[in-house]
Amino acid sequence: MHARPSRQTVQALFSRASDPDEGRPGAGRLAGYDVVRIVLGLVLLTAAALKGYQLATELVVESGLLTSRWFLIGVVEFELFFGLWLLAKVYPRSTSTVALRCFSHFTGVPLLLRKA
Repeated sequence: MHARPSRQTVQALFSRASDPDEGRPGAGRLAGYDVVRIVLGLVLLTAAALKGYQLATELVVESGLLTSRWFLIGVVEFELFFGLWLLAKVYPRSTSTVALRCFSHFTGVPLLLRKA
């Protein structure tokens, strides 16, 4: 007959298997990149939800490409996609590059619209 392992032994095996960073300094804490990534992802998802609600409930005054309904729907879809991408933590180097470009464009477009 085989001896049945105790419950503590089984739990110890699973805890070691599920946490490869156990015992390392700083294990279990979020890095600065992770905090920024999560905050920006939540900001993008919130902005997409609010813009989508606005597009669904209000009339859009279309005076050019940047204010057309189809362009704004595309912006909402991009914000949803990129917000989920940030939260998913896939391709960290590409994500940081795209995030930098994305938020620089988000800064530049209102400045461009203000001059017009």
